[in-house]
Amino acid sequence: MLFRSNRIVNNHNDRKIIHILGPSGGGKTTLGKKLATLNNVVVIDTDDIDDPNSVKLLEKHNFNSAEDISSFKSERAKNNKKALDAIFQKYKSQHLIFVGFEHPGLQLPNKDYKFMLEVEPEKLFRQYNLRTLEYIHNNYESIKNLLSYEKNPEKIDRTMGLKFQIR
Repeated sequence: MLFRSNRIVNNHNDRKIIHILGPSGGGKTTLGKKLATLNNVVVIDTDDIDDPNSVKLLEKHNFNSAEDISSFKSERAKNNKKALDAIFQKYKSQHLIFVGFEHPGLQLPNKDYKFMLEVEPEKLFRQYNLRTLEYIHNNYESIKNLLSYEKNPEKIDRTMGLKFQIR
C-alpha cells in the first residue's frame, strides 16, 4: 500500500495528508525518515509538536487538583492546535506525512490515508524496553532528582512521560 502511496505523494497538483500510526517502538519514525526522501514531502512526528508544548506547561501546573489537570490539558490542546495550523500554513504546497499519535489538539483534518503499523509483540517489547533504557541512561541525574524531590505523583508521571519519554 505504501508503494501505491509513493505514486500519489509525488503528484504535485494535489496535496495529500497521510497519517502513520503504531505502537511506541513500532517503526513509525524509521518509516517517516525513509518517506522524507520523496520529493515535495514533509514528515512531521507528532511527538515533536506535543512533547515541547507539554514540557513548557509542566512548570506552570502543579497537578494537585482536577481543575489544574483540566487547565493543563486545555492549554496543551490549544498550543498543539496552534502549532498544527502553523504547519499546514507553512507547508501548504507540500504533501504532509504525520507519524505518531493524535495528541490533544493534533487531530488531523482531511486525511487522505491512514496507516496502522503492526509489529510482532516480541520485537516491540525489545525495542520499547531498549528505548526506555536509553532514555533513563541519558537523563539519569534529572530523573533521580525528580524522583528524590518532587512529591506530587501526577507531576512525576507527566514529567517522566513528557520530558523524558518514559511512558
